[in-house]
Parts: sequence; C-alpha cells; structure tokens
Amino acid sequence: MFDPKVPTTPGDSKVSAATSSLAPSAVLRGESKIFKFIPDKGNSVLSLEIPGELTFLHHLYIISFSVFYAVMLHTIRGIRAFDTSAAFTADPRSLRRFVLSILFLNLLPFLHFSIILLYLLHYLALNIFSILVVFALSISVFGFDKVFHTMLIRFNGMLYTSSEYQSVINSESAARKFSSHYLQYLIPGLLYILVPLGLLLLQFDLASGIVTIVGIVAGSFVAWHRWHSDSDPRPNEQIDSSA
Repeated sequence: MFDPKVPTTPGDSKVSAATSSLAPSAVLRGESKIFKFIPDKGNSVLSLEIPGELTFLHHLYIISFSVFYAVMLHTIRGIRAFDTSAAFTADPRSLRRFVLSILFLNLLPFLHFSIILLYLLHYLALNIFSILVVFALSISVFGFDKVFHTMLIRFNGMLYTSSEYQSVINSESAARKFSSHYLQYLIPGLLYILVPLGLLLLQFDLASGIVTIVGIVAGSFVAWHRWHSDSDPRPNEQIDSSA
C-alpha cells in the first residue's frame, strides 16, 4: 500500500495525487491490475485491478453458483445435450446440438461467473442488498439454461435427427418442454440474466441499473402480450419426419 510519508519520484507523486481523490475502496493494496471503473460519489473512476483477497461475498457467490449450477445440470436430463457419441457422426445436427451445449451450458455461464467474481464483486459493500444481489447473480445460470432450451425447441429440426427427437419426447419431462412455445423459455431466460445484472449496475450507476431493469421487464411484458394477442403464434420448427 502506498505510504505518503515515504519519499517518491515525481511520477509517484502524480500517482499519489490521483489515488488520494478516490474512494477508500479504490485504493490498491498489493493487487494485480485489469481494466475497471469504480463509483466515486456518483462519478465513474477508471482503475485496473483484480482483488488480492476474496471477501465474504466472493465466497458466497462461489458456493451459491456451484449449487445452482448443479441444479441446472439436473434439469437437462433427457434432452441429449452432451451426446458426444452422436456428435461426431455423419449427421451435423447432433454436432450442432453438442456445440450449443458447450456454449450455453459451459462457456457462457462460467465466463459470466468469472467476470463478476474477479472484476466486480469486490466493490460491493457487505449488506443485505449486496447479499441478495449475489444470490440473484448466482441464479442467472438458469437463464443460460432457458436460452439453450429456447434454441432446442425453436430449431429442433436443425438440432435433432428424427430418431433422436422421438427418443427425447418419449421422456415425460422433455415432452412437456418441447410442447411449449419457445418464448416461454426465452423471455424468462433473459429476465434471469439481465435483471440481476441491472441490480449489480445499481451499485455503480443508479440510472444505468434502473434503465436495464425497467427495459428488460417492460420488453418482456410487451413480447408476452404480443404473443398472447397473436391468434396464430409462430410455431416451433418441426422435425422433418422424412429425415
């Protein structure tokens, strides 16, 4: 940590003057650097840092995300998401489904988790609201799951062979999913992802957080209303029975 009593070079003095105007949470204490911004009395201050130590909120986020991620994986049983044996056959539909599984169930959730864990959480003060935000961010993992189900339902003809599709809908839980309209998964999925991010943004910029939350909620209501008011909603793409 920088000690103002220790003699410094002119360049160090400039750094000291810049950091002295920041909020206490913005002062770096033996931390490595990355691009970030810090809220300081309503102003966004650029900084570069990764926390050197994990806080209670970090540990809470790791535990809650792990639990919800395990629950999420339990919900994909029967839809042949990670079917590696079928993915590398001559039919490209199984490979497309496998790639989407990796993208929406592995890569994007853990990228989302890593960015929040390393670059954002250490700026939250420990209080009831921040704990609720952490739990909301953990539940976001279900959003990626629902967007993945949206792709499977909307484009099942491009992602399943006829034999695979029949084996999937023979499962009661999977058959119920594929009988739903894809918007029944897409809209909740986006809410799961964007509303918690809006709650997190409230800690950095109040206006941005409010706009994000109000925008996604209002957009969801509009999309839901238009779907229900449509006398003939666009159906899911059906599997080609001749395939």
